[in-house]
Amino acid sequence: MRVGPFVLSLLVIASTSSQLSSQQSASSPQRDPQAIALLQQALTATSGTAQPAPTSIVASGTYTRFLADSTVSYPLRVEALGFDRFRWEIDTPDEGTIMTIVSGTASWSLSSQGTAAIPIAEIPGKTFESFPILALSTWANSPTAGLKMIGPETLAGRAVYHVSVAPTLAGNTNPNREKVYDATHQREIFFDQETNLLFHLRYYRHPTDWRVGIPVDAEYSNFQTIAGISFPMTIATYLDDQKITQIQYQSLTLNTSIPASDFLQGAPQ
Repeated sequence: MRVGPFVLSLLVIASTSSQLSSQQSASSPQRDPQAIALLQQALTATSGTAQPAPTSIVASGTYTRFLADSTVSYPLRVEALGFDRFRWEIDTPDEGTIMTIVSGTASWSLSSQGTAAIPIAEIPGKTFESFPILALSTWANSPTAGLKMIGPETLAGRAVYHVSVAPTLAGNTNPNREKVYDATHQREIFFDQETNLLFHLRYYRHPTDWRVGIPVDAEYSNFQTIAGISFPMTIATYLDDQKITQIQYQSLTLNTSIPASDFLQGAPQ
């Protein structure tokens, strides 16, 4: 397993912890002040002291799949609007353009075969996992995201800090949907102790049963600074220590105008 003491020594206790606790109700997720402080430090390392998260991202590059007997690569285009809308397009030679859209907690795929809904349990891995600035901003500032400091660890010979993230579905009126979301959207995040940048992230796939999670490990490298924000231009994913995919971005553009219609079910291809 790739995470074997899997991907964290400076455990800073946020001075506002008592104020934060008093504002949260008994049913609010636990937000460890040490974890909050670490995420804030990672945000500073990623985007500078006062640099806000981008309102939109447009990216292009190559998506590679590592199969048992071959390796195949396809052109990739990505749009992100805000923190919860994502559109992925992969051009394949046999099926044409395959599109995946996430809009909040709804998701679907479109291809020459038609449109198919993606269960809420299968959304992780299709959102801000590829853009750490969005993920860190969301988890650091959202009172509905539970945070727990696990401690310092070592991963792939690197000293890292480990934080566990447990998002919850706020304002949902469907208890079953809330239960599934809470159970399937947990992540484990690991920060390089020297740079404080996100180095490794674990999320879970649930292809057959939302109660059975399959860990997928994302590894970030080749960071480049764009408009003051550090982005990993290479993102590799692993399943049982085997590399299964890699995204290689060639370009990223921030804060451009993206129509909201791109994230509707009838969005044009």
